[in-house]
Amino acid sequence: MNVKSLLKRVYNLTTHASAAKRLGASLIVNRIYRAFREEAPLVDQFTMELLYWILSSLQLAESDHIGLGTCQQAGLAIRHLQRIIVVKSAVFVKDSRDRRRPPGFEDATLESLVRWLLKETSKPEVEYTKMCRLLFDSFVKLLPGTIMNVKVIQIGSFDPLE
Repeated sequence: MNVKSLLKRVYNLTTHASAAKRLGASLIVNRIYRAFREEAPLVDQFTMELLYWILSSLQLAESDHIGLGTCQQAGLAIRHLQRIIVVKSAVFVKDSRDRRRPPGFEDATLESLVRWLLKETSKPEVEYTKMCRLLFDSFVKLLPGTIMNVKVIQIGSFDPLE
């Protein structure tokens, strides 16, 4: 089966109104994780986009009943994708012409992902923002130029007199 077609179907399920379909999307990602991580072209092309959509699923799962397991399975899928990005961080430092850009990203780099995650930590969904903070903490250390695990990221200008 065409991987691109499979992932498009997964992306559609991640934002579906039905909690069962969002759960299915996370289960699919968790099921294909081992095969996916071993294929360098797939990792480069789809990991950031897949992380974006699974995080969207986690954001929507905030109102789901805890017994359904949508938050837990989405969290597991996110941790799998986090592991891929951490282990293969050198791949994501520079943009790639093959890499798919998640919606709203300037480019498909680790730095853009870190900037986006920082912005997302202000959202009202508790589990989602916890996960965004965890990912931010994990990924910011991987950026080039990070000194002693600290890097200043300028989101916008700040004028205290405004």
